Amino acid sequence: MRTLVALLLTVLLTPLAGCAAGTSEEASDAATATAPATRGSLGSDVEDAVAVEAADRVVGLWARPDLPPAQWAAELRPHLSVVAQSAMAYVDPSTLPDTEPSGESFVTSGAELQAVVVVPTDAGDFRVSLSRRSEDSNWSADRVRSPGDS
Repeated sequence: MRTLVALLLTVLLTPLAGCAAGTSEEASDAATATAPATRGSLGSDVEDAVAVEAADRVVGLWARPDLPPAQWAAELRPHLSVVAQSAMAYVDPSTLPDTEPSGESFVTSGAELQAVVVVPTDAGDFRVSLSRRSEDSNWSADRVRSPGDS
């Protein structure tokens, strides 16, 4: 009987052991943040270049810790989605790394209306999540992950 109870407890509790580490989304985010990025494509070199240009522009505007917060936000805001603009209110630019580009930016994943671009800098890789309303509209940054962010 004890063996049966122990077996039942093992079968019932084993799936819960993974829950203690967090959600699968958190695990996926952690793996993405630490794993080397692989190149992807939006389907054409032209589409990739447009997304990369948008991400490069955002990181260039993002990584300026010497600017007053109001100026930093005003210059960055036109390149951000509405959601990112709201989140930006909680970012203090003086805490951001002052960086310079150190390599060629590239698309890691994406589709017609969403993309993720890696922007290498001397402080590490920034990951910029982009979106747009239609194929004819401009890319806007939804999220900027600084090097070391999970």
